[in-house]
Formats: sequence, C-alpha cells, structure tokens
Amino acid sequence: PSFFLFKVLPPILLVIMSTFLIFFLAVEYVDARFSTIIGALLTEVFLQLAFSDPLPNVGIMTILDQMFNLAYLTLFLILVECIIVTAKEDKAVECEEEMKETEDEEEKERLEEEAEKIRAEIDVYERYSRWAFPTCYVAACVFVAFYMRGWDLLDIFFY
Repeated sequence: PSFFLFKVLPPILLVIMSTFLIFFLAVEYVDARFSTIIGALLTEVFLQLAFSDPLPNVGIMTILDQMFNLAYLTLFLILVECIIVTAKEDKAVECEEEMKETEDEEEKERLEEEAEKIRAEIDVYERYSRWAFPTCYVAACVFVAFYMRGWDLLDIFFY
C-alpha cells in the first residue's frame, strides 16, 4: 500500500490535475490545449509501463490498473470536450468571417447573434468543465479505491 500511495499515485494525480488546467486556457489556444492532453496521455502510458514492469503479472485487475484506466478515460473525455469546444469556436469564427463579407445589414445582425450564441455555449461548457471534470475524477478515484477493493465507506465512517 505504501508503494502505491507514495510512489505511484502522486505522479498519476499530478498529470491528471495539470491537464484540468486546460479549461482555464482561452479557446483560441487550440494547439496548447491539444498538446497538453496528448502529452498527458503519453505520460500516463509511460508511467503505467514504468510502474507495472517490476510488479508480477496477475490474472486480475489491480488497483494500479484501475487507476490508470480511470486516468485514460478521464483524458479521453477531456479530449472529447476539447474537440467539441474547438468545433464550436470554428463555427463562431466562420460566422464572423461571413459577417465581414456580407453587405446585408439584417444578415450581419443574424450572423453576429449566432456567433455570440455559440460563444455563450462555449463559455458554459468551459465553466462547467472546470469543476465537473475534477469532481467526477475524484469521485471515481474514491469509488475505485474503496468499492472496487471491497471496502465499504459506511464501515469506515460508522464503525
């Protein structure tokens, strides 16, 4: 247990927690957002290979395997959110470019409203992602650490 708590868990958590910082980057920094996610994914793969190498092979999923699978799932979901936000930002930029090209005032107004609406949706996604992803990750870590190992949280707190 001490090997897991002091040598394995901190690097996994550090990589995941640093990835959560992309939600504070402006949407325009697409390269930084995607490279952070891909870098975190590669780091998690390297950490899993490094930490699993000295351990014996067993036929069941260990808590280490479960924590890495949880990290992979979290990084995948962050990547999906980033793709959705980037696609919406591209649509807003298209509206703004179209707005510059058109001569019709009503069309310009419609395109401006559409771009503002899309940017408002992006702000909502980003605002919720800033707290939803870390909260869900911590809850899933607690679930893996306790319930998947056969421990009951009620037993810990009430006995």
